[in-house]
Amino acid sequence: LEKRVKSRFSHRQLYLATDYTFSDYLDTVHQLLDPSFVQDKDWSQHIRTTLSHASVLSSLKQVYCSSKSLFVLQNFFTTPISRLRRKGYKFDPQDFVDSWKCINLDTQVVMLSNITQLEKCVMVAASKMYEQNPKANLNFDKIYREYEKFTQQASSVDQLPRELTLRAMGHMLELGFLCQVGGSQTKRSKETMNLGLLVTKEQVKKGILDPSVCPTDIMVWAGTISH
Repeated sequence: LEKRVKSRFSHRQLYLATDYTFSDYLDTVHQLLDPSFVQDKDWSQHIRTTLSHASVLSSLKQVYCSSKSLFVLQNFFTTPISRLRRKGYKFDPQDFVDSWKCINLDTQVVMLSNITQLEKCVMVAASKMYEQNPKANLNFDKIYREYEKFTQQASSVDQLPRELTLRAMGHMLELGFLCQVGGSQTKRSKETMNLGLLVTKEQVKKGILDPSVCPTDIMVWAGTISH
C-alpha cells in the first residue's frame, strides 16, 4: 500500500502563489545574473548598469506582469545569455527586448502573416461574415460571396475560381484557423459544412496588416474589421 501511494503521488507538484513585488523580482534577477560567489567588480557593475537601463526594466516589467514564475524568467534569459560570447561577454539591452518579443510571440498571428494572398482573403471574408452576424451559420458560400464582392471592387486583386478558393478554405481548416461545427456533419463536404472561426478578429488583422507581404487592397479590406 505504501509503495502504491508513493507511486501515485510521486509525480505531483505543489504550486504556491507568489505575491512578491517588482522590486523583489529585480532583486532575484540581480542574484541570478550576479551570484554572490562571483567575485568580479567589473561584472557586478555591468549587471547594475544593465538592470538600470530603461528598455531592460521595461522588458522585465512585462515578464513580471505576465508571470512571476522563475521558469519563465529563466526562459527569458535564454536569448541574452546565448548572445554573450559574441558580444564580448557583455549584455546588450536590445537582447532583453528581443527575448520578450519571442516569449510574447503570438504563433497564430505569425502563421496568418505567412499564408497565401487567397487564404488571407478567405480569412478576412470569414471574419467579416462572422462580425456581421456571430450567431448565423458560417459556410463556404457566404465566404465566397464576400470574397467575390471584394474582388469586384479591388483593383489589385483578381478573383480566383471557386475551386481554388475552396481549396484555400480547406487549408485554413487544416491549420486550425477555421473549424467544422455541428456534431452530425461529419460526412458533409467542405463546401456545405457549417464553420466556426478559431482566431480572433484582432489576430486576423495583425497577421494581415503587413505592407511588405500583403497587397494594399487586402490590407484596406482587413482594416475595416472592427475590434
